[in-house]
Amino acid sequence: MPDGGLFFFLFGQKKKRKMDVESLAGSLQIMYDAWKNIQDSGIKLLLKLSNDLVETSFTNDSINWGVLAKNTKLHNLVKAKLAQDREVLLTALAQELIEFKDVYLQLKTSLYEMKASADMLAHEAKTKNTSSIFDYESLITSAAVMYGQDLKCKQDILLDLTQLSRQPTSLGPTVREDLQVYASIWQEHPYLNLVEIKRIEKILLGSLV
Repeated sequence: MPDGGLFFFLFGQKKKRKMDVESLAGSLQIMYDAWKNIQDSGIKLLLKLSNDLVETSFTNDSINWGVLAKNTKLHNLVKAKLAQDREVLLTALAQELIEFKDVYLQLKTSLYEMKASADMLAHEAKTKNTSSIFDYESLITSAAVMYGQDLKCKQDILLDLTQLSRQPTSLGPTVREDLQVYASIWQEHPYLNLVEIKRIEKILLGSLV
């Protein structure tokens, strides 16, 4: 390849690498927003399911039926309706988790596609002795780790809710408190640190200067 052609080839590669980094940096906020949107719709389902489970726990004790304590046909109808509602909610929550996983896989794919570009930019930064010397791979992977941990946490919550829903007689006296904790964890996504995501985004964009 002629020297002029090589120059333009290398210039084009460098430009593409910077576009890759810019794309990933911008996508971090987009993915966070997408994650939160799914989460906001999911928490509504989880709260409905939690309420259903609490109601179901009340039906397990005949003393709660009052003057209807001996109406076993009514007991069975109510329990069957609650069980049907739980299955609908579990299916909807499972779909929410599929959407969470899709966002997570999009991030993983972006990281994979950008890894080579990031490595080359890091090498350039080192050779220029600039302030952009850091482990790109570790930095961008840390974002994926946060999402992966939150996804696993939500999967564990749904698994336990599924088991409780299908074995309603196992609902204990602290079911209301337990479900409130699950709802809080689902909504607050403690593994996701927006401040850290913003820091990563800032460093990535700063490396292009």
